[in-house]
Amino acid sequence: MQEVAIAFEDGVALGRIFSHIKRLGQIPSFLEAYEDVRRDRHIEAYEKELGDIEFMTLPPEYAESRDAHMREKGKNGQNLFEVSTTLEDGPDGLEEWRRIVDLFAYNCEDAADDWWQSEGKIIEATRGGVVDGPLLEIRVAQNTKER
Repeated sequence: MQEVAIAFEDGVALGRIFSHIKRLGQIPSFLEAYEDVRRDRHIEAYEKELGDIEFMTLPPEYAESRDAHMREKGKNGQNLFEVSTTLEDGPDGLEEWRRIVDLFAYNCEDAADDWWQSEGKIIEATRGGVVDGPLLEIRVAQNTKER
């Protein structure tokens, strides 16, 4: 389910990081920053998706227990997929809720901006680069000669 969101976020994060480019020599460090910013997000989304698939495709002996539990919740008028967020019901519900919130509350622009503020500016300053100067302008030359 998250594949489209991840692809979209990748593009936004890459664009946000590269919005600070001032010289071509920054490209390798910006690509490394992109990987650092996005790696954990990819892993978390993949693990959540895998967990959802495992939950829905449990072997019969476990699926029966899951289904009986869901039927009982349905009979009691409870949301079938609601997780308990109280400590009395154990930490599993809280952990699952945290994972869901983290998955949907993530902001790729904030993650890229956080990298620039906490690391990118420092890296550029130590390399003698201009941190808050004008951006690199890339022009594409057009061939005006007729063939």
